Amino acid sequence: LVALGVSGARRKASRGLDAALLAAVATSLTSADDAVRAGAAYALFRQKAKATEQALTTAFSSKDAQVRIFLARAAQHQEPASAASLVDAGLADPDWRVRVEAVRAAAALGGPAAGLARVLEEAVAQIGASPPTDHLAREVCLALASVSAAPAELAPRLRAAAAALSGKGADHRAAACTCAAALDVIEPERGALIKCGATGSALARFDVERVARSRVSAKERAAVFAQLLRSD
Repeated sequence: LVALGVSGARRKASRGLDAALLAAVATSLTSADDAVRAGAAYALFRQKAKATEQALTTAFSSKDAQVRIFLARAAQHQEPASAASLVDAGLADPDWRVRVEAVRAAAALGGPAAGLARVLEEAVAQIGASPPTDHLAREVCLALASVSAAPAELAPRLRAAAAALSGKGADHRAAACTCAAALDVIEPERGALIKCGATGSALARFDVERVARSRVSAKERAAVFAQLLRSD
């Protein structure tokens, strides 16, 4: 199973129509052995293959976070209903690493904005008690900048997150500035990023995050990337 996953990563192509592969993965996803489930979930993710919702649900009940991480990564290649179920389960997962992968899958799939916003609020509230939530907050802010929800729905959430993170001190400036960059994608007229406290090469890196998700001209993109290259 792991070899199938490695093959998918190296070939950069899917064998998702291979009936024998799909049968092996489906059977292994429901194994009682978490190591087997992990191998199957890895193969599913790397081969961009689909599995039934029942098999995915059974596999996601694993106590091994690595199984759930691979399944969250595989979400964007599943049928819409199965993908949504995996993302919803991942966003509510107790392990922050699974939530990060679910956030990335949600961004690729275009939502759900409400679920992402809830995770962002929880991550900001927990910062200080659990260091990885800085990383989770950054990922959610970038995901919110990518989903196709109305600015009126997203902007207040991003403003609140950026303000709350700024208030937590310099140790959390990276998360605050990432959320500010995401806010500038939604509300470019506010100029939140320039006010977040970052300077020099750090500010240039956050600006790259902004333009990567914004509808801007090729000339503006080139100018921002050039600034980053000069600063480093």
